[in-house]
Amino acid sequence: MLEARTTIEPSLAFFAAQNRTPDDARALEEACAALEAAFDGAAFGRLNLAWHYCVANASHNELLVAFLTSIASAIARESNAHAKVFEGAVFPEVRTAVIRAHRAVTDAVVRGDADAAKRRMERHLHAYAATVAEPESGDVDVE
Repeated sequence: MLEARTTIEPSLAFFAAQNRTPDDARALEEACAALEAAFDGAAFGRLNLAWHYCVANASHNELLVAFLTSIASAIARESNAHAKVFEGAVFPEVRTAVIRAHRAVTDAVVRGDADAAKRRMERHLHAYAATVAEPESGDVDVE
């Protein structure tokens, strides 16, 4: 699942930066602000996924959005399985890193900087994959 997401979502961010409408930019900003306001791990996890879908919708690439939507339940299961990164003592650190990464992607999309949006989403998803692969290491880096 992580391999599929790290392949598809950077392209979605790229196309979001190219194709976003003013309404898309506003929705993405609102999704980012909602995530920044979440202090509960479960709510944060849900809002995190909502932000990723907001980026996908802003791409206006119907086929890639359909693919992401088709694996939505698998992504939710994966997220629930990895919920340990959104809980406990490491949550404040994870929260800060995720917010920083999402803000960087959001800003690039809103500015229309497709290359930066893609690069920042790649970095975020690869860091997330590394964090959930080795959660015992104590290193938390999801941006």
